[in-house]
Amino acid sequence: MVMRGALLLAATFALGGCAGRATEPVETQVAGALVVHDPAGWRYTVVLDTSLTFDQAENAVVATEMWAAVPGLSFDLQSAACTAGDAHTICVQGATNETLEKMGDGVAGSTRRDEAHDGAVVLLGQRLPYADRIAAHELGHAMGLVHAGEGTIMCATSGCAALTVEAADVAQFESTRD
Repeated sequence: MVMRGALLLAATFALGGCAGRATEPVETQVAGALVVHDPAGWRYTVVLDTSLTFDQAENAVVATEMWAAVPGLSFDLQSAACTAGDAHTICVQGATNETLEKMGDGVAGSTRRDEAHDGAVVLLGQRLPYADRIAAHELGHAMGLVHAGEGTIMCATSGCAALTVEAADVAQFESTRD
């Protein structure tokens, strides 16, 4: 528990510039046009459930760091038992690889999105190759993104996925907020 607390404290410090920012409308350039975004849809509380192993929690933190590179997108990380239900809340829970395999061949993570609240429950497996990318991919689903082409974090398989959030992922995120 001390290690998880230290990890969460370090993550909160590392993302300190992200947590709680964007209280005013955010202006960005999309395809040469100035777009003004409502900041409410750009802030999420990510709750690291107590069921997560240290590795799973670390991968979830790395995933939020990848997405925090999107201008105006922010995360407030918390550690607590969670299920779902709150607006703009992503509950990240631990799952065994066996549990995920029962969902389908090759399933390495799973997201159950709540469109009405713009939140989700994300399940992350244990000790998987590319686990941080899988976590970033599932966070993308939690924020409403769908599978995309090769070279994006939202590519359907780890074999075609990018190492981090790419411009096409950002464009897809922004398009869901317009």
